[in-house]
Amino acid sequence: MEPIGLQTMLDQVSKSITDLRSDIKLPEAKIQYFMQLADVMLRNIQRYSTCLIKSFLLSRGILFSEEDVVNLINELHVPSVFTDVKYLEDNLAFLAYISKCAIPVPKGIELGFQKVTRSVPLGLRKGMKMSTRVKIEQSVSRVTRIRDMAYYIPVIETLRLVMNNPDARAMIHKELPQNDKSICSFKDGSQFKSHPFLNKYPFALRLSLHLDDVEYLNPLGSRRIKKKMTMFSIRIQNIHSTLNASLDRIYLVMVVQSKLLKKYGYGKILRPFIDDLKKLQTDDGVLVELIPRHYVLRAVLIDVLGDSLAVHDIFELLSPSAKFFCRSCYITRDALVNGELGDIHPLRTEESLNENLKNLKSGTITPSECGIVKECVLHELDSFNIANNWSFDPMHDLLEGVVSLILKAILRDALTEKLITEKQINEYIERFEFRDAEIRDKPSANFTKESIKSSKNILNQSAAQTWTLLRAFPFIFWDLIQHKECYQVLISTLLRITYFSFSSKMTLDMLEELRKSIEIFHKTFVESRIANMINKIHHISHYVQKILEKGPSVFDSCMLFEGKFRDRKGQAKTCNNFKNLSYSLAKRHNFKQVHNITNHQYDTNSKTVLKSYTTQKTDLEFSSLLFDLSDEVTVIQSFTSNLIHFSSGLIVKYINCALKCYGIILSIIDSGEEYIFLIQALEIIEFCYTINAYKTKITKNILRIPKSKVFKRKTYSLWTTNNTVDKFLYISLKYFDE
Repeated sequence: MEPIGLQTMLDQVSKSITDLRSDIKLPEAKIQYFMQLADVMLRNIQRYSTCLIKSFLLSRGILFSEEDVVNLINELHVPSVFTDVKYLEDNLAFLAYISKCAIPVPKGIELGFQKVTRSVPLGLRKGMKMSTRVKIEQSVSRVTRIRDMAYYIPVIETLRLVMNNPDARAMIHKELPQNDKSICSFKDGSQFKSHPFLNKYPFALRLSLHLDDVEYLNPLGSRRIKKKMTMFSIRIQNIHSTLNASLDRIYLVMVVQSKLLKKYGYGKILRPFIDDLKKLQTDDGVLVELIPRHYVLRAVLIDVLGDSLAVHDIFELLSPSAKFFCRSCYITRDALVNGELGDIHPLRTEESLNENLKNLKSGTITPSECGIVKECVLHELDSFNIANNWSFDPMHDLLEGVVSLILKAILRDALTEKLITEKQINEYIERFEFRDAEIRDKPSANFTKESIKSSKNILNQSAAQTWTLLRAFPFIFWDLIQHKECYQVLISTLLRITYFSFSSKMTLDMLEELRKSIEIFHKTFVESRIANMINKIHHISHYVQKILEKGPSVFDSCMLFEGKFRDRKGQAKTCNNFKNLSYSLAKRHNFKQVHNITNHQYDTNSKTVLKSYTTQKTDLEFSSLLFDLSDEVTVIQSFTSNLIHFSSGLIVKYINCALKCYGIILSIIDSGEEYIFLIQALEIIEFCYTINAYKTKITKNILRIPKSKVFKRKTYSLWTTNNTVDKFLYISLKYFDE
C-alpha cells in the first residue's frame, strides 16, 4: 500500500465534494449533513486508532515517555478535511485553482422596483416576530419597495473558461468545410460564405441562443404558487457534433422571472449579454491570457432557437396566430388554410424588413399588415438579422407538431369507425418489443378516448417518445394504415422527413428527396382533410432552403436545450428558496456548468467501459476467430462511445470489403490494441420506403470486425410487424448514421 500525504487527501476530498455539489438536485442541507457526519466519523476513527496504538505498545512492553505519547497523538491528528470546501464559494475557488482560470459568477441585474403593500402590527419593531394573535384592528398598511432582479452569467467568462482548454482550441481550428459537397455544419451553408465577420475570422465561435419558459411548482403549503422562469442558454456550434450531443455542452447565461421579462422587455433584460457580444464580434475581440501565448476570443450570434411563441416574442413579431404568422416569409393565414405550399410566397429579407419597420414608424402600415410589432433588440449586433435566422426547430415543428397531429388523427378515425378500441391501442403499444436501443424512449401506453378525440394536437408523450412511436407505428398498427391509402402516404413521407431533418449530414440527393417528401406530404394532407392545417406544416416547407443556408436542421433542434429543464426543475423542488428562486437557479446551475467545463474532454474517439470480465479464450463461442489473441481475454459486455451504447444483441452498421452492412453484436473483445466485434451478419433483402426500414434475415456468417470499421453514430434493434404472415425482421432507420 502506497503512503498518502495530507495534501493529496485534502485534494481528493475537495474533488469529491465538488462532484457532489454539481448535482444541482441535491439540497445544500444534505451536503452539509454529509460533511458533518464524515467529520464526526473521522474524529472517532482518530480516537480509536490512538487507543489501538497505545494498547499495542503496552502489550509489547514498549516504554515511552509522556512527551512521546503527545508527539505520536499529534502525528495522528488530521485537521478537518472539509474546511476548504465547506461552502459553494469554496468549491468555486477549488475549480478556479485546478483550471487556472477565472470562474464565471452570476451577476444580479437590477431592473427596477415594485411596490408591495403589507399589513404590519402596531408597535412591531424591527427584528420582532409577528404574533398570530394580533388583531387586524391593531395593524397598519405599509408600502415597501422590492427590487426586480435578473441574473446574468457573463458569457465572456464562460467562453473564456471553455477556450482555456487547449484541446477545445485545437478542435475549433481543425473544423473545415466538407469537400465532398455534403452539408455537415454551418460552415457548409451559404450564410457562412457570405457572413462578413466569419469570412474575416473563420474560427470565431458561433453561438446559438435558446430561450424558453419553465414553470416551477413550489410544493409547500400556502406558498404553493407557480413560478415561471425564462431561461436563456447558449451552445457553441464549432464543437464537434458528437460532443455537442451532450447536455453538458449547453451553457446557461440568463435567468429571469417571466413576468419581469414582460414588464421590462428584452432590451433591458438582455442588455449585458448584448454588450458582451458586441465586444466579442470586434476586430480586437477579448484577449485571454494563456501560457505560453495569448488567445483572442471572438464570437458571433448565429441564430435564436425556441418554440414559436418564444421566438416570435424575442423577434418582436405578432403571435403565431396572426395573419402573417411565418417569421421567414409573407404567407397569410388564408393562404395556409387554402392549402398553399409555403415556398411559393416571397421571403422576408433584410431589405423588406427595413421597409416594414420604416412604414411602421411612419404609420403607413400597422403590425397586422406585416406581422412585425417593432425592431428586435438583437439587431444591435452588426451581423444578426431576424430575416436570416431561419430558426425552425424539428422537435417543435415535427415531433410536437406535425407527427402528433397525424398519429392522433389516424387513431381518432380508427376509434370513430370502430376499427380499434382504446384498450387495444394501449395493449398493442405495451406488447411491442422495442428492445434495448429504444427502451429509454419507449412510448407510454396511456392513450384514452378523451385525449385522442380532444381538439389539442399533442399526444401525452415526450418528443423522444413521439419520435419512437412514429417509427414503430406501421409495425404496431399496420392494419389501420392499410385501411386508407392516404395513411400510408402520410406515415411514409413523415418517416422520411424526420429521417432527413434529424440527420447531421446531408447531401444534395438527400435534400432533393426531402423536398419531394414534403411536397407529397403536403398534397396528401390537403386532399385527405384528415385534420385542420397548422402553422408547423408550413414551417417544414422551408427546411430545404434552411439547410442550404445554415446546415443540417438537427442542429436547430431544441431537444438538448429542453433536456436541461429536468435538472432545473429538480433543483427548484429541493432548494426551498421561496424568496429568490431565480438567483438560486443561476448560482447552482452556474456551479454545475463550471464543474462540467473544467472536466470537458475533446476526444471524439473516447470510450467508457461499463461492464467487462476476463475469461479463457477457449470458453468463448467462436474462439477460432480469436486465434491471434492470448489465452486469457477481456470481454467487454457494454461500453459507450460518444454517448452511443454498445452491447451484445444490438444491431450495428459496419464496413466489410468496402460494403456497408448490418449485423448483430455477439461479443466484444478487448485485444489490447483495439476492440474486436464478433458480429452475426444480416442479409438485406430490400429497403421498404413505406416504413423507412430494411427488411432483413439472419445469416449463419460470423465475422470479426475491428472497432474502426463499425459506425458509431447509432445502434439498432430488430423489429417485427404484428402481421403473423410476415416473418421477416426489420431495421427501422432513425437518421443518417455515417
